[in-house]
Amino acid sequence: MSIEELGVLVAFVGAVAVVISLLYLAVQIRVGNGVAQFDCHLRNRTFMAEYQKIVTNPSSAKMWLAGLRDPGALTVEERFGFYNLMYLFVNAVDLRSHEVSLSGQVYRVADIESVEEVVDTPGFRRWWRRAQHQFNQTMVDQVEEILSASSASH
Repeated sequence: MSIEELGVLVAFVGAVAVVISLLYLAVQIRVGNGVAQFDCHLRNRTFMAEYQKIVTNPSSAKMWLAGLRDPGALTVEERFGFYNLMYLFVNAVDLRSHEVSLSGQVYRVADIESVEEVVDTPGFRRWWRRAQHQFNQTMVDQVEEILSASSASH
């Protein structure tokens, strides 16, 4: 075997190795996306279960509704609870957006049941001014869009 033939053989083996590596990488990316989607789904369900567990408690539900109307009327302890519930709620909505986006669907925060009703409250607006920096820009933009539409209709 001449040096030229050996060079061609090495180039061919190298090309086959590159193709195999690319196929392996494609499979790993697909598996990774599935894992990420499942993780988002699980975290979303965890946040929503925690939120629902709390707001179905009569005293917590009363505090949640009072906080939506006027968080300034709550005691310091109630306001702390209200803000934590709000964080759970918005995180669940944000995780839902990631979950839907990973599946390749178009997602809008306003499409989730009860989001607009919560966002259109004084308690949410007060909390949002302080907490929006904790969320990704897509989430912030969509919530701001809901707030702007709500302000325009009032």
